[in-house]
Amino acid sequence: MKLTPAEIRARLVLKGITVQDIATALGDKRTMVSNVIHGQRRTPGIRRAIAGAIGATYREVWGEEDPGIDRLRGPKSVASVTQSDPDATQAVA
Repeated sequence: MKLTPAEIRARLVLKGITVQDIATALGDKRTMVSNVIHGQRRTPGIRRAIAGAIGATYREVWGEEDPGIDRLRGPKSVASVTQSDPDATQAVA
């Protein structure tokens, strides 16, 4: 399954997470994260962060396997999106 940009944004709203929250956690610009949500960019790290923020797998959100996952070792790196809301904090890279 692949989520639409509207579905991704709706899930972020439900979690109380903004695009800016993800951008800040990654040290990136809000427009870059937005471009990934809308399919204009395919940056795996940002895609991973978005999926983690909404509590979904990379495959559930983007419809394909995470290219940064070593099948034997797991994700390359992990960080959290927000520290203020424990329910919103998910693993991201």
